[in-house]
Amino acid sequence: MGSDRTQGSPALIPYPRQLIRGGGVLEVACAPPAVSYSAARSARMEAAAARFAGALPAASGGASPSLPIRVHCAALAQRYPSLGVVENYRLNVHSQGVDIEAPSEWGVLHAFTTLTQLAGDDGVLPLCRVDDGPRYPWRGLLLDVARHYMDVDALRRTIDGMAYCKLNVLHLHLTDDQAFRFPSASLPMPHERQYSAQDLADLVTYAAERGIRLVPEVDMPGHVTALVAAHPHLGTQAVDPSARFGVHPACLDPTREAVYSAVGQLLGEVAEIFPDAYLHIGGDEVSPAAWRDSEAVAGYLEEQGVPDLAALQARFMNRVGNMMRDLGRIPLGWDEALHPDLAEQFVVQCWRGARQRDLALANGRQVVLSANYYLDLFYPADVHYGFDPEASLQELEAAEDALLEDARLSHVAQGMRWTQHWREAQAQGTLGGEVLGGEACLWSELVTQSLLDVRLWTRLPAVAERLWSPPEQSDTADFYERMDRWLVRLPEAAGIDIAASVRSHMADAGVADQWLALVDLLEPVKWYARLLGEDAMRARLSGREMPMARPYDANTPLNAIVDGLPPESFVVREVEAICRLVDQGDESALGQLRALIDGWRELAALDGCPPAIVGCQRQLGEVVLCLAAHLDGADRAETLARLRRLNEPQGEYMLALIPMLCRWLEPPG
Repeated sequence: MGSDRTQGSPALIPYPRQLIRGGGVLEVACAPPAVSYSAARSARMEAAAARFAGALPAASGGASPSLPIRVHCAALAQRYPSLGVVENYRLNVHSQGVDIEAPSEWGVLHAFTTLTQLAGDDGVLPLCRVDDGPRYPWRGLLLDVARHYMDVDALRRTIDGMAYCKLNVLHLHLTDDQAFRFPSASLPMPHERQYSAQDLADLVTYAAERGIRLVPEVDMPGHVTALVAAHPHLGTQAVDPSARFGVHPACLDPTREAVYSAVGQLLGEVAEIFPDAYLHIGGDEVSPAAWRDSEAVAGYLEEQGVPDLAALQARFMNRVGNMMRDLGRIPLGWDEALHPDLAEQFVVQCWRGARQRDLALANGRQVVLSANYYLDLFYPADVHYGFDPEASLQELEAAEDALLEDARLSHVAQGMRWTQHWREAQAQGTLGGEVLGGEACLWSELVTQSLLDVRLWTRLPAVAERLWSPPEQSDTADFYERMDRWLVRLPEAAGIDIAASVRSHMADAGVADQWLALVDLLEPVKWYARLLGEDAMRARLSGREMPMARPYDANTPLNAIVDGLPPESFVVREVEAICRLVDQGDESALGQLRALIDGWRELAALDGCPPAIVGCQRQLGEVVLCLAAHLDGADRAETLARLRRLNEPQGEYMLALIPMLCRWLEPPG
């Protein structure tokens, strides 16, 4: 047996800790596998085996023997997964069948996932040995179901996809300014679209059968407009319901015992439905005005000797944290909640860069890292893939700085620089805390249920691999090659078909077939450019207070062409691969590139382009001239300069060919 690296990588995501391949294959397109259990056996493992069997290609005809799979699971697991459960497994695919060994059921589930990914469309398994286990125990996805509701079927499909890339935490952001999705009996919200208690309980069970924990988030003391609008006695001032996006002034009143009583009842209801030991209570983006302008709060600060609003928030969080301790729960909060007075029991979720991670670690905290894993920013997968949760501060900030020079992000580089004010804090002393892992975050201001799959699965696999695989597993080209093949199997494995979702959206948006070739070359603008809009972006960059008005709110239909675009163009990545081969003197690739140019020339000359993307059509015509001239011997530096001048967004759209060609033509080094 030899190293897998000498034979090409199977379409495995995340890539295992160790995979050694043999010199042959095992037929699997046959009768249903014959699974035997030599130790522990459970309905959960049997269901995983059935999912594997269901994802196998059908037999090509004639009777075939069953595939023997022998499972040795040392011990049954608890009903629900928890932080730190053993997820390791060993897998041996040999000429006589498949052997799975695992200390617990969770490892068996992962082994069947790996088997599913190994089984190609040709109906064979490569002979191999796999010794695998996760790098981190917390490998999550935050899904914001408050700003846009996602029904239970969509959440189940997401859980299936998460299991297929070995993620193990679904963090449900249930409440925010725009809506309150948790079905509280003590704080009823009669006009809200909410989940039922049974919906959520069933979802917990569904996830547990796939080795996934559900961690709920009920945000407080800010992000409570929906709650305070329905229950004014909980806030420092009355507020109206709001559909707009951005920070809101509504805040719970930390001076009133009735607020703590209501919060305690609410958390009890949450804990009754969600059995996980961890419960997120937010603590982010608390508007200072709500407390600063309150006479009751001012009097409380003076009476209690609380020095400032940050200390007041820490006091509020601690009191709520004590309620959670009494419920047998461990509190999580966002990094804004980090304060010297914050109780030791709090786990900190860091989103504002590596400095916040190090501040939390220096404070002895357990940390869940989300910085650089925000999927709502429309970044390409390689951007997220390039950030290791435990890289040094210098390495992470250097990687962030490098993005400012990335041609794909040049149109938002000034905005990205704005976040560097988060670097002002300095961690002191030893970083004695622990990185538990990380979470990708998909905030849903610009995501509806129908757009969910396109936004998640074009980048989430990159974060899944970063949180599971060893840190040296970092070859971006290899990852992309595997992900492309992994996505082909995703419809069978999880019912997620990105290409079908995109085509369905474009048909609904009225895009005629002849324009799909142009659409395939487009991407949405990056960072917060769509969400903020031009006025708010200028205000943020100048340090002025941002206007309330934004281009989008929770009621804005997300049915335009830009809404259905994948954040990263698959076609442009294929073109880039062709360009790299051209550089190597590949004549066949050169012919392919010239054929593409001819097709783009015809596309640029077509009449009737959809108005939203006509600017990109004009840009394509300019690109054709640049590229044809380059292939005919034009000066490389001059061509690059022309392309850089063209590299500007057209409204909310980017012609992704342009930054790709800029990167191709840039001199090395």
